[in-house]
Amino acid sequence: MVSAATLRLLLLGCTALLGARPAGAADMVLSRPGQCVVEKLLGEAAATTGSQGRPLQAGQRVPADALVRTARHSLLTLALSNGTRLELGPESEFALEELLQAPFPAGTKVEALPQEPSVSQTRLRLAAGELRLQVKPLRAAQGSVLAVVTPAGTLRLRGGAARIQVRLSAAGIGWCGVEVTEGTGEWERPGGSASPVAAGGRLDFSFEGDGNGGARAVEAVPPPRR
Repeated sequence: MVSAATLRLLLLGCTALLGARPAGAADMVLSRPGQCVVEKLLGEAAATTGSQGRPLQAGQRVPADALVRTARHSLLTLALSNGTRLELGPESEFALEELLQAPFPAGTKVEALPQEPSVSQTRLRLAAGELRLQVKPLRAAQGSVLAVVTPAGTLRLRGGAARIQVRLSAAGIGWCGVEVTEGTGEWERPGGSASPVAAGGRLDFSFEGDGNGGARAVEAVPPPRR
């Protein structure tokens, strides 16, 4: 007969085995920050972390919790360690809220790879201005995700390219335009379900800012005349 102590040990072992996750699971490996580097800067831009702000320059690393602002007539290009490139237009306000990535071999030429070098999790927030993204194909099947949050909703990409614009008046009335130029994205409005956005697809919204970076009364509208 099996003793009570032995039975408890067997049950604990079975529980550990059933609860174990694969070594490649995102929550097991994404504990280290990825890197964000200023690739090019025309004009002026600054990054604020906590209460400390400093001007940016080419080659400088941007912390994963930084709030980045570009000045008038300025253009900032950021390179992420998962192969994504971000281009911020003039008078833009952008937050790099999360950038986690599994380790990969030092010296890897990320730009030469057909997809990102390792699983990553990226969350960006565009409060104002214009953001263009060029996203190297992500390891989505292994848990990689890249999301861009705006006051009007969230765009998720697994690869490809997109352009996002946010404008907000002094009265708190805003407009958001989202255009996927390569690949397929997924758009989710606040409190709504996600829907696919194919290459060439464009979405435009009006919204009322809530004063905290969010929005009320988000409505789809025809795209503005060019």
